Amino acid sequence: MLQARSARRQQREQEAIEVRHRLRVDRQAAFAQFLDQGETVRQGLDRVVRLVLVETSEDRTEAWRTLNAALAAMRRMTMSVAVYGPARMGELAEAMHEASVAQADVFRMPDLEADQRAVQFSEATTRLQDLRREFIRRAQEAMAPPE
Repeated sequence: MLQARSARRQQREQEAIEVRHRLRVDRQAAFAQFLDQGETVRQGLDRVVRLVLVETSEDRTEAWRTLNAALAAMRRMTMSVAVYGPARMGELAEAMHEASVAQADVFRMPDLEADQRAVQFSEATTRLQDLRREFIRRAQEAMAPPE
């Protein structure tokens, strides 16, 4: 009887370890995918910026479509980060998405003066860079092995 209880307890402990390991793997994947998507957004934004600032005759529709799709995917990935937690990671992911949208929005305003555009874009970029650094730092803390 005592042996059976001990075996069940060991089995429950092993299952708990496996669940924590799966959560850790899933969390790591969510964090990495979110950061990768942030890079995809940045590349799409770079293309839009070049087209807007260089005043080319090239159609910007596809560049905007690509950027908007990347931003939408980033938004969806904020949910994965929030689900796998911790809560602060979800908040940071949401803030990073908002800063990315703010960067893009600067180029959605055709009547914005060049100096105003530069200031607003710089502010949004600085905010995004700060949030990204904090996201990475917090992700490293969240992924650190338990002591």
